[in-house]
Parts: sequence; structure tokens; C-alpha cells
Amino acid sequence: MRIRTALATAALAVTAVACGPVDDAPETASRSVELTDHSGENRVTVVFTGADEAALDQIDLTGLMLTVGAEGLDGIDALEQLAGDADEMPHSGLTVEVVDEQLAAGVDALDIVETRAPAWRAPFAWRYRYSELDCTDVTRTSFWHKVYVSIWSKADSGSSWSSMVLNRKLSNNETLHRCANGSYKLKVGVEARNISHYNVSFDE
Repeated sequence: MRIRTALATAALAVTAVACGPVDDAPETASRSVELTDHSGENRVTVVFTGADEAALDQIDLTGLMLTVGAEGLDGIDALEQLAGDADEMPHSGLTVEVVDEQLAAGVDALDIVETRAPAWRAPFAWRYRYSELDCTDVTRTSFWHKVYVSIWSKADSGSSWSSMVLNRKLSNNETLHRCANGSYKLKVGVEARNISHYNVSFDE
């Protein structure tokens, strides 16, 4: 049975953190936001990281909407309406990560959609899929539209997510294959304007 629940627009736990250089790593800035539904059954914390505060200003954290589903999501009509006639969703240079999830039983997919975007660009959308299978394939199927992929794995239910791929831009028709043998769960995050621009699959 498919579950589709539109969650409340984010307005909670908005924080800004500037991170200094560590071991000669470039300085970055980050902000986090908590998205939750009215019942409190589904809640996620999302961290946005950019080169500086100006990069983070591209995203209105109070204008994000979360949708969750079971057995995957076929797409969200509202997202297509938000995207309008723009041909491309320019990449902002932001790294986006869901660092904490409290999801109801049966939820295996979530979409985070920007509902308020500047007039000069289409809204952003970040889609996450979860699976207890060990391997995943992500394929870019659109010649014109950019697709960015991140993949994480969890060793067990109590551990933190471990990054396997972070913000990788796929070439046209490129398939990214990753496995975490014996892992508890995989999480695949895709940034794309439309679900028709890529395919995600899981296997043993």
C-alpha cells in the first residue's frame, strides 16, 4: 500500500554554523533545518554546506517542504508545477545531507522541495531512497539536465551514516554502481529537476 504524506513547511531548528579550516581543508559554512509533519511521526534534520554564507543564502530554509512515501515515490505533481518552464536547474555548489531521520514504519523514500526560489532559477529538489539491499545503481537518463548523486551506508541501526559518494555529477547515460556488503541500510540522495532524468535501483 502506497503512503504519500505532504509535510509541513519547515520553520523549526534553523541554525547557522561557520566551520573553520581543519588540516588545511577549505573554510566552509553550513546551516541546518529540521522538517517535521503535524503528527510528529516523520522528522528529518537536513544540513546544507557551501563555500561561504553567500552560497547558503540561495536557499530559504523556511521554505522547504518534505514529502514521504512507502514503496518509493513515482513523482510529486507539485514539484513539476514549481519547476515551471525552466529548462535546467543550475547547481548551486551546495552539499546537502540528511543527518537524522525519524520515520514511521514503512517509509522508504522522501523528497525535500524548495517552495520559494528566486525568479532567476528553478526550485531545487533533493530526493532520498532507502534500502536494506547491499547494492545500488543510479543512471542519468537525460542528455540536457544535470543529475548529482550522493550515497551513504549504515553498518547497523545504531550507527551513523558513512559517506560512499558525495555530490557526484553524472555524465549522460552514466551509471554509478556502489555496494556496501553486509550493511544495515543504504541511502541514495539525488539532486535533479525531474524524476524522469534518472533511475535508481537496488539489488543484493
